[in-house]
Amino acid sequence: MTPENQRQVRLWSNGTIVYYFSTSVRAACQMDIRLFPFDTQTCSFGFSPLTYDFELVTSSSQFSEDFYLSSETGNGEWIVHNLSLVAEVYTGPTFDYEWLSIGLTSMMSMTLLLDMMSKEIPKTAAFPLLGFYVIISIAIIALGCAVVVIVSSPADKDTKK
Repeated sequence: MTPENQRQVRLWSNGTIVYYFSTSVRAACQMDIRLFPFDTQTCSFGFSPLTYDFELVTSSSQFSEDFYLSSETGNGEWIVHNLSLVAEVYTGPTFDYEWLSIGLTSMMSMTLLLDMMSKEIPKTAAFPLLGFYVIISIAIIALGCAVVVIVSSPADKDTKK
């Protein structure tokens, strides 16, 4: 038995790393018996890697070779006829509130800087170069915020359906 801080993995020549693990899960699933005795039951389990992003992990589902359906005995009320595994990937909403928050905070700080400049710089007929820089920076930040909202909106609408 390997210690808890050591894991055995298989490293293939193409760079693929495979980590096999097994786990035992006990869960209670809601039974739908409206169509009894012609009902089918579905029980879903969710597994997700806590230490890696989904882009870095490929998960697959399969029965081990020593799994036999006949070993699942059921009870006096029901018998397991078929058992299947389906690997599904869930991706959450992609609206990036963090990027929008950074953009709005930057725009607010640049607006505050523009206000401070207008109070401290003496009034002249020519607009100062620093004022152009701040206004152009505010416009670029506003454009970035608009792009974040526009790009994230269709993905957010798709997840609500």
